[in-house]
Amino acid sequence: MKTMRNFLSVFFVLFASVSFAGNPKSKGIAGQWDIKGQNYTAIYQMDAYRGKYYGRLIEYTQAGKTIKGGKEDYFISDVQKSKGGGFIGKFYTPDGKEHKFTLTWKSDTELEAKIDIGGKISVEQWTKRK
Repeated sequence: MKTMRNFLSVFFVLFASVSFAGNPKSKGIAGQWDIKGQNYTAIYQMDAYRGKYYGRLIEYTQAGKTIKGGKEDYFISDVQKSKGGGFIGKFYTPDGKEHKFTLTWKSDTELEAKIDIGGKISVEQWTKRK
């Protein structure tokens, strides 16, 4: 009986570690994301710092033109977990204006971002890069 209990304990630990190892939901949102907006694509890097997340641009493509971001191009800030299981933070447009920003899990590797820009909601689909 003790051997069976030990086996079940080891099995549970292995199962849990494999289940959560590749699941961004269990690790937060740090890492690179492929972004799809209404008429553009991009790659964002989300970095964790002191319990919050900050996002910067890696690459942005619209109408066949690609812009590369820099290491200091953070335009998403103070992102933290919300009560609903998603995230809430601030999004800055190129003119420097601050906007409300939310992320909601759609699957283990996909998020939906909503940015409230003057009452108009802009929606992006985020897919975790491997």
